[in-house]
Amino acid sequence: MLGRLTALEQLIVQIDGSYAAASATYHDSELAARSIDNARVALEDAVKSLARGHYDRVERLLNVTWFYAKFAQDIIDAEATEHLLGRGYFIDLIEPAALVQIELFALLEQTEAMLEKLAAMIPEPWLWV
Repeated sequence: MLGRLTALEQLIVQIDGSYAAASATYHDSELAARSIDNARVALEDAVKSLARGHYDRVERLLNVTWFYAKFAQDIIDAEATEHLLGRGYFIDLIEPAALVQIELFALLEQTEAMLEKLAAMIPEPWLWV
């Protein structure tokens, strides 16, 4: 178990380095960052469980750690491929806050334009008589 703990810690460090390089160069993926954080938390829980002698829990947490680490690595690799191909289609399942804000402003502008059209269709009150 100690060998797996060590190997997973090294894997997380390697993936975190790849993530840091990718986010500094071409894309900062929140999905990859969260997966790396989840892998670290699972690994820390595995170490705590090992210290308490809960070996079944350690085994499960090591599998969870590997899953999160591998997922982050695959996301980073896919985004690197997209960057190298020049397409820029990044895997953002979690939309960045700035993008959400831009979309909300566009929706607000559409709503205001629609309200102006509707207001123009309402007859003046003195014409109702």
